[in-house]
Amino acid sequence: MSIVAEKIALNVDGDDWLYPFDLTLEPGSFTTVVGPTRAGKTSLLRILSGLTKPSSGRLLVDGVDMTGVNVRKRSVGMVYQEFVNYPAKTVFENIAAPLRNAGESNEAIRQRVTDVADIVGISNLLDRFPLELSGGQQQRVAIARTIARKRQLILLDEPLVNLDYKLREHLRGEFRRIFADSQTIAVYASSEPTEALVLNGDVVIMSEGHLVQHGAAEEVYRSPRNVTAARQVSEPPVSLLPASLELDGARRKWFAGDTEIGPEPVHTSALDAGDYQLGVFPHHLFTDQSATGIPAQVDFIEVSGSNTFIYARACGAMLAIKERGINDYVIDQTVHVRFDPAHMLVFDRSGALVASPNGGAANG
Repeated sequence: MSIVAEKIALNVDGDDWLYPFDLTLEPGSFTTVVGPTRAGKTSLLRILSGLTKPSSGRLLVDGVDMTGVNVRKRSVGMVYQEFVNYPAKTVFENIAAPLRNAGESNEAIRQRVTDVADIVGISNLLDRFPLELSGGQQQRVAIARTIARKRQLILLDEPLVNLDYKLREHLRGEFRRIFADSQTIAVYASSEPTEALVLNGDVVIMSEGHLVQHGAAEEVYRSPRNVTAARQVSEPPVSLLPASLELDGARRKWFAGDTEIGPEPVHTSALDAGDYQLGVFPHHLFTDQSATGIPAQVDFIEVSGSNTFIYARACGAMLAIKERGINDYVIDQTVHVRFDPAHMLVFDRSGALVASPNGGAANG
């Protein structure tokens, strides 16, 4: 089953919730929809499922117009942030419910329930009732029930947000394995950029109701179409530095503020002199004790696990620097920041990508 959205838009009481977009989802694909709160992720999922009818455009399923067709007439499963379980049924029967409705044999049900319970880590809870479980355990039951029955489309709306860190890490890996050998289309909404990269597959970037970019995760990460996309594929977000490319005879020089950045990388050699924005990911920035980099003032520091994130102001911009280890910095301390120009993304003044290490401007 393929799904094609053609010029789909959603307007609610005069407010545009989704602006017209096109999107094609192929059988066996796993797509992560990334964007902050109110980006349009849930609205997109509800239209794909049939829970919400778009204001305009068409939704084709295998070439058949399914726009506005009720979700009950589609092969769709959905997991929300907030779990929904049957309180009077055991965990086993919660997971088995869609399989019984589909007329599966008792042996097939027992095997499938056992398999999915093992995947989500609740094999020891099958005889309990939902109200006897923690919130995280109940969410795992809801996930297991949704994936138990094979469906053409599975929609997951930030399903791991209420789970502990270790379980989230485990299930992220399992989701790809669950759908790897099937023709099911899986669409996973998340506000965490790291999830899109960990889950791999395709990525859809959403922002304020606009579908900004759609493509393979690595392609979108390495060549984000514009500044908006670039800031959605990294946590902390990509740092943006106002910069200029100047010509000095035959020599081309990049500057951030008064600091020269060099040598010029190959991927910017076709650009004209002028003003630009440079995008650099946190792990490509580092502080330099030699005082030859871009001068910056430390704004605040965040320690996360074995990494230290230093947020510093330079050239009127906020830089996010990721360093390994627990490092000591002081608020308002002056540091010098460096990066290899070979890693920098280049955007024009309007925010569109004009050069990237991956081979130039983004294509899709």
